[in-house]
Amino acid sequence: MTTTLLGPEHTGMRVNYRGLLLQSQSALQRGEEEPGLAEMLRQLQGHLKELGQRWYAGDVAVVDEILQLYCIEQQAREELVKSNEVPA
Repeated sequence: MTTTLLGPEHTGMRVNYRGLLLQSQSALQRGEEEPGLAEMLRQLQGHLKELGQRWYAGDVAVVDEILQLYCIEQQAREELVKSNEVPA
């Protein structure tokens, strides 16, 4: 039995987690309301909940899906795919 480590290539919109967190931090420091950032953080909360649910249900590819969605270590994923060492 092989384990699928990678999910399908994400082709939709992505969120740069660093930008989201830095902008949120800045808005909090300025004491400004940022409805767009608040919505993005609400979505992050939902994605993290889904990550936990799916991970503990045995879906290991969910980690890759979340990493792709939030632009985390994109180059490392590309190198892994190129190396052909990913279990299918």
